[in-house]
Amino acid sequence: MNKIKFRFYNGLKLLFLLVICFVVKSELLLSHKSTNELNNLESIKDIEVVTTIPVETSLKNAGTRKASEVWIKMINRATGSLDIAQFYFSTKKNERLEPVIEAIIKAANRGVRIRMLVGTPVNSDMGKNTFFVLKRFRNQSNIQVNIFNWKELTGGIHHAKYLIRDGYEIYVGSHNFDWRALKHIHETGLRIKNRLIARHLTRIFEADWQYNS
Repeated sequence: MNKIKFRFYNGLKLLFLLVICFVVKSELLLSHKSTNELNNLESIKDIEVVTTIPVETSLKNAGTRKASEVWIKMINRATGSLDIAQFYFSTKKNERLEPVIEAIIKAANRGVRIRMLVGTPVNSDMGKNTFFVLKRFRNQSNIQVNIFNWKELTGGIHHAKYLIRDGYEIYVGSHNFDWRALKHIHETGLRIKNRLIARHLTRIFEADWQYNS
């Protein structure tokens, strides 16, 4: 029964993520974009399902890579820019988010422009953990942090979870930047290389960044 539930919820998450591609294509069709742009969307060849399987289970990754591995490789490939939108941050010594944080700092040190759009923490523990991580970034050159107070604006929360690397490669999924999401919680995401999808996701990032500035 647990395996059936796992497959069911995994399928739901994947279906939700694929809707992103459908929405982008629909927007292009409605806005009468060129055939070349539509073909660019159709020709997505580099797309990868990314998962985290709780260590407490006997379930397997079924050939998918871990999110921490994918994030680190994306960050290490960055040469110009890295935009990160996240709900909150939480790390712990010797856990899986630490190498991700170190990769981000190394990217900034080699000249990559990094912007982080982070939601307002909804409780004291989340806030303490988030600002503990952000403190490590604030003293770094080439890293900008923007706290998105969506609650003040709309009564809701900024719950986005995605990365954009060099305006070309993206990751979007259910993972928070939380060491527990990389080890103890079942999560699913997509890594996609496509400039058109990356451009549309960047527009969302830019709108949120400017709206909160």
